[in-house]
Amino acid sequence: MNGFRKFLPLALLTPLALALDQWTKYLAVKNLTHALTSGGMHFYSPMRLLAYRAEPVHVTSFWDFRYAENTGAAFSFMAGTNDSLRVPFFYLVAVAATALILYFYVKSGPEHLLRRLALAMVLGGAFGNTLDRVVHGYVIDFILWHAGPHEWPVFNVADSFVCVGVFLLLTEGWFVKRLEGGAVTASKAAS
Repeated sequence: MNGFRKFLPLALLTPLALALDQWTKYLAVKNLTHALTSGGMHFYSPMRLLAYRAEPVHVTSFWDFRYAENTGAAFSFMAGTNDSLRVPFFYLVAVAATALILYFYVKSGPEHLLRRLALAMVLGGAFGNTLDRVVHGYVIDFILWHAGPHEWPVFNVADSFVCVGVFLLLTEGWFVKRLEGGAVTASKAAS
């Protein structure tokens, strides 16, 4: 497979995921907080927003936009942990995850387009949240789904890219096993 074509999903989808994530987080800060201002203009401050939070913006009966700062990982895992342990842990996980994703990407064959697309999505999402941690010390979340009094933890576009990418990886793995299982069954039946 042409090397350029193999890395095209990574070169296009990863920066797209990162750009969409950061743009939507900028919009969330601008529209969902009473942010620090300079000459009436909002700016995406690298320091923790010392802002009054606006009320959530109602989108549908199950979807709101609500600004949140998550110092932890998914579902606020390790949010209450001391910074001296939490921050290095998240940086180490980010470096290890990036290395692992790139390893599997490079090892993928020409028949693994779905895998490469999924890995590029996961990497772009991971970069989006890691950039938040480096710049702000927390991840900006703003999408809230709920059913009555039950709420899903607030998340962001980077989380969405990661989740869809992981789902595609699992789906691809399931289909490959089903196809391989069918091929083995067919070859046993033929012999």
